[in-house]
Amino acid sequence: MAQQRGVHDFSDLKDRSRIDEETGCWIVSGHRHKGTTSLWCVAAGATLSLTATVGWLMTGAAPAPGVLWVAVCGNTGCGNPAHRKLGDRGLLMRVMRPKLDPLHRARIQAAHLKRSAAYSPEVRAQILESDESGKALARRLGVHESVVSKVRRGESWRAMAPTASVFSLGALA
Repeated sequence: MAQQRGVHDFSDLKDRSRIDEETGCWIVSGHRHKGTTSLWCVAAGATLSLTATVGWLMTGAAPAPGVLWVAVCGNTGCGNPAHRKLGDRGLLMRVMRPKLDPLHRARIQAAHLKRSAAYSPEVRAQILESDESGKALARRLGVHESVVSKVRRGESWRAMAPTASVFSLGALA
């Protein structure tokens, strides 16, 4: 049995998977901990994450630090080599990020704003209303020049849309 002797190749990986007919994903069964599937990879002689196992099976070696075989289908439990692409954590986040619901995204943005010592709605308003140069305004407010530029272009510190909350939808009726 493939499960008792570890994973030698992609046929072993496919044998221990449930194939999703609609997507073609190979949903690999194995030990799961905090959303990560772990498998005994014979080539590596160790228990590895599914991503690292796919890397070993594709190349015969461990990937370089910071390099991942990202499941571009968005299913991190998928072992189908056709669904994997060599990338980094940035690619992983671009693949997974669209799946976050709007409330989760709002919490992430709120956390980023809390960590920004210079942010406040008043500072944002001053940046948008001022006709000072970016350099002078940044010096006066104690922020970096690029922050002033990004706020003016609408790339940073965006105001929330008036109907971004379900509670404000009733006020529109």
